[in-house]
Amino acid sequence: MNSFGDAELRRFTFYEVATGEVRTIPCHAYGPDAPGTARPVPLIALPESRAAAAPHPSDAAPEHGILTTVPVVALDTAGALRDTLTLLSAQNSVNITAGLVEHGTVRLSHPIAQGDNWRFAPDRSSIVVVEGGPWAGDGPAEFGVTMVHSNGDTLFHRRLAYAPRPVPDGYYDDEIETMMGYPRMSEAVAGQRAFTNAVREFYEQTRYYPPVTNVVVGSDGTAWIAGLDEDGERDWLVFDASGASIGRFRLPTRWHMGYANRNEAWVVERDALDIPYVVRYEIVR
Repeated sequence: MNSFGDAELRRFTFYEVATGEVRTIPCHAYGPDAPGTARPVPLIALPESRAAAAPHPSDAAPEHGILTTVPVVALDTAGALRDTLTLLSAQNSVNITAGLVEHGTVRLSHPIAQGDNWRFAPDRSSIVVVEGGPWAGDGPAEFGVTMVHSNGDTLFHRRLAYAPRPVPDGYYDDEIETMMGYPRMSEAVAGQRAFTNAVREFYEQTRYYPPVTNVVVGSDGTAWIAGLDEDGERDWLVFDASGASIGRFRLPTRWHMGYANRNEAWVVERDALDIPYVVRYEIVR
């Protein structure tokens, strides 16, 4: 059975091409414990005609502030809430008013990714979540990898140590200079020094890069975790469905991995003219 989600109408539609059968699952409200005014938005259809949904991080009431934790939930065949699959950390953002015109507010996201990396398996039977937040500067530098079945059961959870990489000097200066060059900023900013100081204070809370840049779930339940750029290349760690480490390989940063399993990886490569090519690699162990 095929399916598609309608974020505007907040529903899933399942249809069978051969028979013409059509059925709709609405995304009902979360209930009294929902964060802010969060309403579920369709994410992906799950096996057995169920569905997964999550609130958009902007869906928060003013008294609750910016939504920083996003629950991914499973809905049953009637659209009712049945389970919380995982809680995701959202991208770090802030509302800035300092140095702006009267009653002005700028909602600013951090230029360095803060939230968790996550991906559903191709058959939608599970979701892999990688805690991708940057190191805070104290305690062990670790990140977690968790695989959760679509029925809510945790299949494995691992924590891995890594060497944190600091944000280089001048990085945020360049980010602020680029932002101030946007035409809309000149219309909104009344006091440039006050505004840029507020932006810098928010930016400099993050002093290290996050450890993980991408995650791919293989068709055989493997989890593929990409690290940071290293001179134009990235290391990928590979885990099996039980969480055991089964390999490591390196790809150029410009290449995009879209599909993989123990035996092969499908990668989009780009040549010197930036023309994309889909290339299949056989994995030899």
